[in-house]
Amino acid sequence: MEMRRSRALIIAALLASCALLIAPSECSPSLGDKQEFVLVHGSGHGGWCWYKVVAILRRSGFTVTPIDLLSGGRDHTSVESVKSLAEYAKHTYRLNTECYFQVGHSLGGVSISYAMEQHPEKISKAIFVAAFMPSNNQSGMQTLAPEILGGLITEGVLKINSANGPEALPISVSLTSTFEMFRKYLYSECSDEDINLGMSLVGDAPYAAFSEKLILTPQGYGSVSRYFISTGKDKIIPKYAQSLMTKANPPVAVFYLDKSDHMPFFSHPEELTSLLYYIHLL
Repeated sequence: MEMRRSRALIIAALLASCALLIAPSECSPSLGDKQEFVLVHGSGHGGWCWYKVVAILRRSGFTVTPIDLLSGGRDHTSVESVKSLAEYAKHTYRLNTECYFQVGHSLGGVSISYAMEQHPEKISKAIFVAAFMPSNNQSGMQTLAPEILGGLITEGVLKINSANGPEALPISVSLTSTFEMFRKYLYSECSDEDINLGMSLVGDAPYAAFSEKLILTPQGYGSVSRYFISTGKDKIIPKYAQSLMTKANPPVAVFYLDKSDHMPFFSHPEELTSLLYYIHLL
C-alpha cells in the first residue's frame, strides 16, 4: 500500500509539472510550499470520516485539519439549536492559519462556499468532492434537481425532522443508519468495516445547511479558484447531477474518480489524495 501511495503522489507531481499556469489567488503559496489542508465533512458526518486521507497527507509532510462543523463529529452542540448557515459553518474559517486549501465533501460544499465568501483571503484553493456547489442566491438543495433529494427521501435514505411533528417547521436532516441502506447508497464501494464505522458515528445535520440561500459575490466566493472532483458510482449525487452542477457553475477544472461511490475518502483514499496533491500544485 505504501508503494501504491508513493506512486500515486509521484504521478500527481509529474502531471502538475506539465499543467498550465493558473493566475494565483491573493493568498497563493510560494512554489514548493506545503500549506495546510482543511477538510470539511458532509451531512451527518464529522472530521473523523477523513481519517485515511489525513494519514496519507500527514505522512507526506502536510498539515491537515479535519473540521467538525457545529453539531457534527466531536462538536456536541445540539443540532436543533443551529438555526443558520453562519452558525453551522463558522468552524471552517475561524482558524489561525493565514492561507490554506479548503476541501468540502457533499453538503460540506455549502459550508466551504460560505467560508469562501466570508474570508476569501484565507483560502488558496477550494476543492469540491462530490459536493454541493451553489451559485449566488441558491441554497444547497437547489443545486440539485428536485427529483434527486425527493427520491432519497422517498427511498428512506434521508429523513427531514420537525420539532413538533411533520406539520411543524423542519429542523434537521437524518441519514438512515442501517447497514443495508449504507451499502446500497452512501458506502456502496466501501469495506464492511467503514460501513460499520459510519453507522456508529453518523448523526443529524441542521436543516438550514440544506435550505438557506447563499449570497456569493465575485469579490468573495468568485475570487477563489474552485476545483471539482466527480465520483462515477455515486448513488447520492449521481454523476449526471454532478455534471449539471459543474456546467451551471463552472469550476477551473473537473477531475474524475470513476470507480468511486459517494465516499471516496473511504473507498478510494489513495486516488483521492493523489488528486488533492495534484490540485495543490496547480
